[in-house]
Amino acid sequence: MIKIDFFPPDMVKEYEDQISEEIKRRNGNKNEIRFIPHMPKYTISIHDLLTADRSKILNTNGIKLYMFICSSQKYISQSNVELLRTLKSDFPQVHEIEHRNNNYKYRIYSTTYCTTCKDDTSPNNIITLVANIIKYKLALFDRNFAINYFNNAYIIRSISDLNSVLEQMFNEVNKELQDCTNNKKRFIDYSILSDKPDLRHKLMNSVGLRTCPYCNRNYITSYGEKSTADLDHFYQKKQYPLFALSLFNFVPSCSVCNSRMKNTYPADDALYPYEEGFEDDARFELKTTRKPYEKNFCESTVHLFQAIRDTKFDEFSLEIVTNPKTPPPKKKRIENSKKLFHLTEVYANHKRDALEAALRTRVYCEGSYKTSCDNLLKKLEESGMKMTASVDLEANMFADMIDYEWLMFGIFFNDEKRRYEKPLSKMIYDIYKSGKE
Repeated sequence: MIKIDFFPPDMVKEYEDQISEEIKRRNGNKNEIRFIPHMPKYTISIHDLLTADRSKILNTNGIKLYMFICSSQKYISQSNVELLRTLKSDFPQVHEIEHRNNNYKYRIYSTTYCTTCKDDTSPNNIITLVANIIKYKLALFDRNFAINYFNNAYIIRSISDLNSVLEQMFNEVNKELQDCTNNKKRFIDYSILSDKPDLRHKLMNSVGLRTCPYCNRNYITSYGEKSTADLDHFYQKKQYPLFALSLFNFVPSCSVCNSRMKNTYPADDALYPYEEGFEDDARFELKTTRKPYEKNFCESTVHLFQAIRDTKFDEFSLEIVTNPKTPPPKKKRIENSKKLFHLTEVYANHKRDALEAALRTRVYCEGSYKTSCDNLLKKLEESGMKMTASVDLEANMFADMIDYEWLMFGIFFNDEKRRYEKPLSKMIYDIYKSGKE
């Protein structure tokens, strides 16, 4: 939800100094790591793997092939229906025609698959087409690699055939990361860092976060040299073992987002906090749940405008609305982040906080508060009290001395670097802005 700064340069250097030598030793004293089986041309330096930002990593030759191999493990399925349902969100060639009342119907190109059995695993030509689609996607990255695993002479017709090929690819990729000195361990292994708890806490503290970037609900607190944050792997280390120790893959977050919400679900298509957040592309909005034709619609709308605190909360909804001008790819990432971290559901518990923010905006920040101060000062002057002109006093109170939005909300709305330091500050800022529009 919130964009954050990457690790500072001095921390990046310290991290590399403490981690790289152990990896190099396990890698047979080589500085280059080979990460694709049967393809010696695909290598990455230990330095880049540990310290490079995501854009540089993704532009490394062979990395996109590696990531597709790893992500293709989600296509390992228990039935034909499960496989096709998973594929349809990734491949436009796969169309879901029907999926209800025990009738399942899918189409790939001109071939249709129908079944009334959700657990159907029988061989079918539709599975051959799925294999060809996956093979074609692999071939876009490396044709020889695709042919090596999806040989034209071997026709894949069943779910078990396809699962075997996908598992073989991933297992052989993992073997490329096997420790040359100890076959029981990988040389890229998170235990290298987890055995250094002080370094781990120092990493998290160096980013300078005060709230979780995924939810902006929970504090991240430093105490001494330690931190309450979890070190989340944006790309799950089990699914993408090559990135288990990459700094670009570490996101300090709260334990709720890391362990309960995200857990082992992939975040591949969600917002990546080091590159983007919601910004102006998605914002919180308070709305009445009543329809214009329903009873008490007008009353509910007035209550919403007045931000009455003791009104019925079921009259309102707190929604995360995407800007219609936002490019479709980012819209998709926003929706995936909302789903992954259950943002709509958890923020539904903050309607009272949202109404309080709306009330403060109405009372203090739309002119009436300053107008009241003005009128009071004028009355005092008219009564014979000698004092600074109200205009000058207002200038001092609301400009030179203090940011009045900060005075009312405790949030630095006018400072982009500090705007989202407190829990719920994105929500409060959005409601404040909508009240000023």
